[in-house]
Amino acid sequence: MNINNDLLIIHLTHHKCGTVWFGNIFQKISKKFNIKYQSCKQDELDKDTNIWMQNHGDIDFSKINKHYVGSHMIRDPRDVLISGYFYHKWCSEEWCNRKRDDFNNKSFKDILNELSKDKGLLFEMEHITRSYINILKKWNFNNPNILEIKYEDYITNENNFIDLFEKYKFNNQTINEAFKIVKLCHFKNKTKRNLGDEKEKVHTRKGSPGDWKNHFKEVHKIKFKELYPDILIKLGYEKDNNW
Repeated sequence: MNINNDLLIIHLTHHKCGTVWFGNIFQKISKKFNIKYQSCKQDELDKDTNIWMQNHGDIDFSKINKHYVGSHMIRDPRDVLISGYFYHKWCSEEWCNRKRDDFNNKSFKDILNELSKDKGLLFEMEHITRSYINILKKWNFNNPNILEIKYEDYITNENNFIDLFEKYKFNNQTINEAFKIVKLCHFKNKTKRNLGDEKEKVHTRKGSPGDWKNHFKEVHKIKFKELYPDILIKLGYEKDNNW
């Protein structure tokens, strides 16, 4: 693989939007081709990094001092909500376990585990989902250097990675080798489960698009539309608000 050290490949994503999945792919690609990969905040990015993943969508493009190409992955916010709800009930992430004054000295995880499922989903919706959607509301989806992609398209059709690697300016030989890595990192190969087969208390719990339909009740639909009107239309996940 001939890497142009003046080119930075960026993958921008968000919590519960394929971060572990893509991280595994990039780690294996970097090892295969002896290039440098980082998953970090922008102020921690090294100058000699070739592939960079930022998994909270927090980036200032004006501070990137060399040519870049990349991708930005989003996921249906309703599925992010469901995935996050189940993950945040058991995860060890510091922020999720930190006692907070505004939560009466309880952690986010404490509260989720105290609430009923229906109320817990509403709590998740009003907090973590809000952070994700607020980023998307301000996002520039028209950056010509960034390929805008959806989790759903890639988890169900790995052939889409070819377009992604072309955006990264991989040559044909590199694309073929990188695609082999994609197959190794596919949900079924990594988890030994079919997409949609659920396993509790693991980061890759289920993975299948549309899981929100199994958990949303009318109260959740009403509240979501009240909090985030038209966001699903803007992102292309719904044609109107009659879902």
